[in-house]
Amino acid sequence: MGISIFINSRRETALKITKELKLLALFGIFQAIALWGHFFIFTLRLFWGEKGIKILEFLTLTSKVFSYTFLFLGGISFYRKEIFKKIAIFFVFLFLIFLFRKNSPVAMANYEVFFRYIFCLPGSILFFRGFLNTGKTLGRFKNLRIPQKLKIAGIGILLFGISEVFSVPSYTQIPHIISE
Repeated sequence: MGISIFINSRRETALKITKELKLLALFGIFQAIALWGHFFIFTLRLFWGEKGIKILEFLTLTSKVFSYTFLFLGGISFYRKEIFKKIAIFFVFLFLIFLFRKNSPVAMANYEVFFRYIFCLPGSILFFRGFLNTGKTLGRFKNLRIPQKLKIAGIGILLFGISEVFSVPSYTQIPHIISE
């Protein structure tokens, strides 16, 4: 999805949502990397050592955080508020600092949950509203089907954000660490 959106957003167009579409494309690319990372962690656990799996978990979590951040930045860019972009970039650097400082499974779970609630859900809501507003603006052109497609895309992004908040993964190592 991300690569397709990125390629199509480079075409000449009069629409003013190309910046948001590029951020949506980056969200899709990083989300795909994170999903493939989860798949590789599951399949390579038998063949790789513990250190290799930890590195893969770190890269997967980092790509997940970047995907949520690009979703949030894309939603914010509909409203052109520069302060929120600076705050989002600050949170990513804060995440990386804390992740390098304390690299335990409990910390990783906390960071992922933090970014799910702080960036993913608000970003998906902002994208939904931005797509609806853009669709209403384009609604005056009778022959275009773009408003309906934007509405469907917005609903899909909103459902993604809601499902990400309600499907926080369980980490098998957390109860073991807590019980010690």
